[in-house]
Amino acid sequence: MIARPTTEQLLNDCAREVRESIMPAISDPAALVRMEMLEQILASCAVRAAHEIAWIEEECAAMEAFTADVVVAFPDASRVAETLDAYRAGRRDALHLDDRVHNYDLAGRAFSEALDVAMQGRHPILAERARDLIVARKDREALTRPGFYFPGRS
Repeated sequence: MIARPTTEQLLNDCAREVRESIMPAISDPAALVRMEMLEQILASCAVRAAHEIAWIEEECAAMEAFTADVVVAFPDASRVAETLDAYRAGRRDALHLDDRVHNYDLAGRAFSEALDVAMQGRHPILAERARDLIVARKDREALTRPGFYFPGRS
């Protein structure tokens, strides 16, 4: 019986079943590699299911703040101001993943425009903040690969 029937728990249970019950019974090396890949995908999806909406919201807030600071630092950057306004006007309040991904897309567009301006303007503080945002995103992506190993090489 599953005590916590969240999507995360269901996916973790499926990954464990693949790892503990199915993989030991496979003798074909190619099929085993495919099962190892499937197990990793399930584990990754479990992490995403547990945190994705919160992560999206946190990144959207950081991208919005960065973009707003670029607008202040570069008042002639009208395209940045426009994409920031489009993000703020187009944001959806619903908690559905599709709505949050929509927000993330708009925030990402604004961030991209702001990043270009900050880099072209050689603004050292904004450049460092942009780097920190990108590194944080990369680090968060690494969290979605728990127990990563190269299938077929274990």
